[in-house]
Amino acid sequence: MQRRRSSAPSAKPLALALGLLTLSSCGIIRTTSSSEEDYQVVAVDAWGPTQSTLEAQIAGEAPYASVLRGALDAELQLGAQSLTTRINATIVKGQTIYWSVVPFPLVEAARVWLTPEGVTVIDRMHGRYAQASFAELSRLLGFPLSYEDVEYLLLAKPNLGKGSMRLETFRPMGRGAMAVFLDRDKHMLHMELNRWGLSEARYYQSTMHATPLVTARYGYSAESIQRGLPYTTTIVVQRSAGEGESKFSLNWSGLSPHEGALPDLTIKIKPSYERIELAELVKLLSKL
Repeated sequence: MQRRRSSAPSAKPLALALGLLTLSSCGIIRTTSSSEEDYQVVAVDAWGPTQSTLEAQIAGEAPYASVLRGALDAELQLGAQSLTTRINATIVKGQTIYWSVVPFPLVEAARVWLTPEGVTVIDRMHGRYAQASFAELSRLLGFPLSYEDVEYLLLAKPNLGKGSMRLETFRPMGRGAMAVFLDRDKHMLHMELNRWGLSEARYYQSTMHATPLVTARYGYSAESIQRGLPYTTTIVVQRSAGEGESKFSLNWSGLSPHEGALPDLTIKIKPSYERIELAELVKLLSKL
């Protein structure tokens, strides 16, 4: 994936960081050793998924390793604008997703933390930061979500939002299947599965809405299946009426199980940094 420079390169990394925050808000776990034996191989049904295998995947632990690290290729598309970048990532299952956004060699533009407490984005190039709890993000989206929802959304582990959803429909489709889940407030989750796992998840504000709030699509390779991960994840968010879609794509091929000591993942914000409220960030992003 090639990286393209724009006429205003200093603004683009912030746009990516804000995009990560906004797309994370539109998404929708214990740490042990992280050797190759630490995670299970995903079961593959040659004849397609069944309701029982889906229920087992939902109830079971995420199949990837307890700690993952590596460099990711990412692309953010906001209308006609596009940015590709490298992200140095650390994922501690159930605890933290940490991204260091490096759009150019030796240039760290932003840091992003997702934790059970919420989302933090630091714009290192302009001395600004934003923080939001998942309760705030849920109110903004109109759909309940937690850290677990976001981690699972990114890494293709079927999830029902803390068990609040119930299975309404399961229908085999060739070598795949379709499943629809609802909660008591009529929030709807539509899953499509293939023989390798979850291929698409669509989150709807209610059964009355024809357009999903967010869609996640997953690609797989033989190697990624062995690691319990998708090869690629693409998150698509519908923007305001008439403004089209925003799309965020990640290539996970550089992510691998990690052994040994972890870097310090503590959120550290310089006292001189200016805090930007979430509403201001979303307003700024919508003008890009």
